[in-house]
Amino acid sequence: MQKGIEIVDQYNMAKNQIELVSIEVRDLKEQLNEKEIELRLYENQIATLKTVAPKLINELEKEYTYDVG
Repeated sequence: MQKGIEIVDQYNMAKNQIELVSIEVRDLKEQLNEKEIELRLYENQIATLKTVAPKLINELEKEYTYDVG
């Protein structure tokens, strides 16, 4: 009888552990999703800067040349 109780206790502990790990995995997936969204935002910002930066540099060079010259 005692052995049966021990087996049930072990089963319940394992079941609880699985549930905790499942919750942790779900939380990690959510964090990963948030980071992927953040990464896409940064990639879009970089793409925009790559497009805009040469134009801005050109304008600044013109202003600098105008101010100095």
